[in-house]
Amino acid sequence: RPPRRSSMASARRILFLGETGDGKSELAVALSHPDLGLQPFPKVRREATKEIDTIRGKEIDGRPLELIDSPGFGSQRLSLVQLIAGVEKELVEGVDDVSVTIPITNGRLKLGCQVVAFLLHTGCGGDLRAWEHVILCGTKSDRAEDGDHSFFYDSVVPEFFRAPLEVGLHIRTAVTGKAAPQCLDVQSLESAFASFQPAHRLVYHPIDIHVLSSFLAEQLGVDPAIVAKELQHARCQSQPQPVPLPLLRASTRMHGPPFLDQPTMTMPGQEAAPAVSHLVGMQLQHQQDSQYDFNHQHPQPQQQQQQQQQQRQWQLQQQQQLQQQLQQQLQQQPQQQQQEQQLQQQQQQSQDGGHPQPSDDFVVLFVGECGDGKSSLVDALRDPSQSEQPAIAKCAGGVTKEVRGYVGLPIGGRQAILLDTPGMGDADVSVGTLISLIESALLHGVDALVVCSSITNPRMRLGAQLVQQMILMGFPSKQPAVQCTVLCGTKHDRDQGGEVDRFLQSAAPSFFEPFPERGVTVTTSKADCAALVAALNAVAAAGRGRLHYVPPLASDLAQMLGEKLGLKPAELQRELEECRNRFTENSSRLERLRLQQQQQEEFHAQELRQQEERCKQMFILQEQAIRLQEQQRQEERAHTWQQIQHREALRSEAAAANAAVEDAAGAAHQQRMLEIMGMQHAVAEGRIQTERERLVLARQRSEEMRQRHQLAQNREEQSGVIDRVGSALYNAGRNLFG
Repeated sequence: RPPRRSSMASARRILFLGETGDGKSELAVALSHPDLGLQPFPKVRREATKEIDTIRGKEIDGRPLELIDSPGFGSQRLSLVQLIAGVEKELVEGVDDVSVTIPITNGRLKLGCQVVAFLLHTGCGGDLRAWEHVILCGTKSDRAEDGDHSFFYDSVVPEFFRAPLEVGLHIRTAVTGKAAPQCLDVQSLESAFASFQPAHRLVYHPIDIHVLSSFLAEQLGVDPAIVAKELQHARCQSQPQPVPLPLLRASTRMHGPPFLDQPTMTMPGQEAAPAVSHLVGMQLQHQQDSQYDFNHQHPQPQQQQQQQQQQRQWQLQQQQQLQQQLQQQLQQQPQQQQQEQQLQQQQQQSQDGGHPQPSDDFVVLFVGECGDGKSSLVDALRDPSQSEQPAIAKCAGGVTKEVRGYVGLPIGGRQAILLDTPGMGDADVSVGTLISLIESALLHGVDALVVCSSITNPRMRLGAQLVQQMILMGFPSKQPAVQCTVLCGTKHDRDQGGEVDRFLQSAAPSFFEPFPERGVTVTTSKADCAALVAALNAVAAAGRGRLHYVPPLASDLAQMLGEKLGLKPAELQRELEECRNRFTENSSRLERLRLQQQQQEEFHAQELRQQEERCKQMFILQEQAIRLQEQQRQEERAHTWQQIQHREALRSEAAAANAAVEDAAGAAHQQRMLEIMGMQHAVAEGRIQTERERLVLARQRSEEMRQRHQLAQNREEQSGVIDRVGSALYNAGRNLFG
């Protein structure tokens, strides 16, 4: 579409950034002004946005939007360096919001998110308030499965916004998805815009060329000088830029956003101390002059001057930390030999995954973008009884960090060895390191190559492009190589209608276009990998043998990488040759170690034979000693038996004597008991007689008492009669004599 530059000075400028195919242009179209009548972009094999474009948007809270759509990181038409230069140009012009897109279905902070975080953190002078202008937008929520939303909010968001969250700053997130086949629901994104009204636009200054090139070189695994030249050329092609911040104001990668502070894999022999020393020296050289010139060319108000003073203090602290780290790295140089030996062991494990690979094994190499499901496919095809489960998790920085081998279920009647590789865009594995790991696996020999690509994004991204070019350049006979290559469309279960057809009709033809014939294309899901198993069985049944990989010329590979990354092939060629030389030296060291180990094994075998002879002689002596010990034990048993019999006889005599004594004692005791019982009987008889006599006396006393009682009663009756007679006589005399 033609660019539509807005001339509204009061418009709210919103910059959309992210990987190619993450849905930036769909968001811009959904937020565009209805009068423009823009339609959603159809899904095509190449990216829809070819250059940075400005679109007039709708109004939110009475303020019109100015939408800045940009090509995605990993674009085939625009190199990474050119894209960064264009993004810096827009940031310098001033934006109100930066919307970083990441699919919810693939919770990985890939190269695009890492670059955006570094640009915002470093280009804003380490001011954490710049993160208030950033919105992390999770796209394609309509494809999400159980747990995708919770992982996005619980892991991806805290990892991306780790620096502002540590100081309690406000962050903004949004989730978008299709509410209908042709209707994108952006209500959450509009709410995020309305929740924060920036008082001023984001203040961004171009990052020092050396700092930015060092960061990109570390991510891509190339020389910083190459990136610096190409970046300078790209900046010159764009519009004139303001004076950059001083070098000390821009932090290196180790002082960038916290989620970038991860240990990265370095190539054999590569050292970080010279690069850090170069940065520290340039910082000391340009600190005062650059700061003085910048402050005079750009006068600041009082509040910004206070901020600069705080930033200068922070810069001094960063300088001290850089010096301390440089000293630590210099102190670790005497341990380089030990580290090289450890690295050789790691490379040996990376090449064979810890498993021996006989010639009759069927070796399958899985490659693709970070988060496209390579480890999930390996887990589905492995033999659980012989291999542990690979690390399969939702991790913002990627899970697989090296080439790992797993014993798989038989394929075509042969034992399968499955090689899992890091994904393109991994936060801890640079592009150069990834190329070296894949080449080492190919040189070791593979029978089949599985290129993983999600069907939800039918574009041929950087990972597929890299594998395509390595097949074109590294295999003398293209036809057997492409016949052993399987393009696997993963996440079939997230098809929303027609996406599988678009993958088969768009991504597959684009991948196999340079080859004389098309390879096999299959689709898989979490619960169904039958199509991939059938394709691998067909490759094994064809019996083409191991693919013979010949490392391409450094100039050809440098030309290809230069076009994709925006670097000069001549200088990149030198870096690739040095990298291959280091791997050759490491291979020689490994061969010497193998020979030494073989000699040690032979010496050990000779020692084992000598020990076996000594063991035989010792066995004969031991047999003689055993016979003597057996005779001695027999004599001891006979003597012991005699002693036992003598003791039994003594026990019998003692038992008989004890029985006689016990019988006599029992008879005496019985006699005494009879006497005691007789005495007790006599005493009882006496007691009974006494009781009888007492009863007789009691009866007699009772009779006497009864008789006495009878006499008393008689006396009382006689006294009553006398009293009555006397009373009658008295009454008669009284009546008579009156």
